[in-house]
Amino acid sequence: FEANSGGAPRPVGRKAANPWGLAEVHGNVAEWCWDRYGAYKFFGAKDPTGPERDAPNRVHRGGSWADPAAYCRSAARGHATPATRADRIGFRPVRTVKD
Repeated sequence: FEANSGGAPRPVGRKAANPWGLAEVHGNVAEWCWDRYGAYKFFGAKDPTGPERDAPNRVHRGGSWADPAAYCRSAARGHATPATRADRIGFRPVRTVKD
């Protein structure tokens, strides 16, 4: 987050990993989500995705290197159009690993 980032995003793996072995989940770059930004249908929804259509902005979560620590959490959500490009927003590729 902004107090320990050095004013820029950092390569993943430089900070200590969380208990699940993931590094920089919060506070390096905010992560794009599939969710559309808007009001949730009802309070207490499990894994809400926002409006189904007619919402041009997409959600990003997790905070970035330029945010205060209070925004570096999954519950904090920002939004931007999918065409937005910024060094504060990125994505985390995920794949299934065979045993």
